[in-house]
Formats: sequence, structure tokens, C-alpha cells
Amino acid sequence: MVKFLIGPFLSSPTSVVMPVVNQAKVLNINESAFPNAGNAKSFPYTFARETPSTLIAQLFANFIKANGWKRVGVIAVNNALGQTLVPALQQVIPPTGATITKVELVPAGTPDVTPQMSTIKGTNPDVVIMGLTDDPGMTAVIKAKIQLSMTSPRLGYSSSANPGT
Repeated sequence: MVKFLIGPFLSSPTSVVMPVVNQAKVLNINESAFPNAGNAKSFPYTFARETPSTLIAQLFANFIKANGWKRVGVIAVNNALGQTLVPALQQVIPPTGATITKVELVPAGTPDVTPQMSTIKGTNPDVVIMGLTDDPGMTAVIKAKIQLSMTSPRLGYSSSANPGT
């Protein structure tokens, strides 16, 4: 009999596993930014080791406000991470006095996001938020920014500092 589970390591699988392991009363320690992964009331057997995407959105908003940026572009992965991060950003960015100029969702691991980044560039953002955590996706965003001569800074998860990226 399984007593505890370590993982999953991403939001999408975590969102599927949580109800199953909680119903079975199996302890689950996951590596996910999925907001409900830390909801002890709904999922008492689940413990998240990552900061929830809702809090990350607030941290991004605070940084945007502190830097006086007014126009924000967002590129995010089209899975549970992006689908929780984007609505959270849409709630917390406007109160800072900034506007989200464009949101582009891409499948995980998309090798070329130049078309999506070109659309974001067309809105003249002061900053671009990268709502991706996979190395191929982040690398694609960085390559597209270089290829499009975009000079606006980018905000991303700590994994964007990975030397492999």
C-alpha cells in the first residue's frame, strides 16, 4: 500500500493527481505552482513545495509597479500553469496602473514562438512576462526576443536563469 507520493512536478499532472491521492488519504508532496496544491482545506493530504501561481502573479505585479512599467505583454504555456497564471495576472496588474497589452498562449515545448512574440512586440510592451517553466519554451522566447530586436525586459520564473536556457 502506498503511504506517500512525491510528485508530480508540474501543474497539469498535479491537478489530476490531487483528488485521487486525497480520496485515498495518501500524503502527496508535489513540485507545482498549481494554486489548489496548497489548499489544505480542500486537499488535506497534499503539500506543495512551490509558490502558487497566484502569489507569483502578485509578485510580478509588485515588481511592475515598482519599476513604473505601464504596458505588459504576456506569453504563457497553454496548460494548467498558464491557465491559472494569466487570470491571476489579469486581476493584479490593473490595480498597479499597468495594462496587459497582449496575452499569447503556446503549447509546452513550442520550438519557435516568433509569431507570438511578434504580436506582443506590436503592442509596444515595457516588460514581457514569461509564464513558462520548461527550458525549450523559455529558450524559444529568448531567441524570438533577440530575433525581433525586442529590448523590453522579461520577467519569468526562477527556472529562466537555468544555464541550459
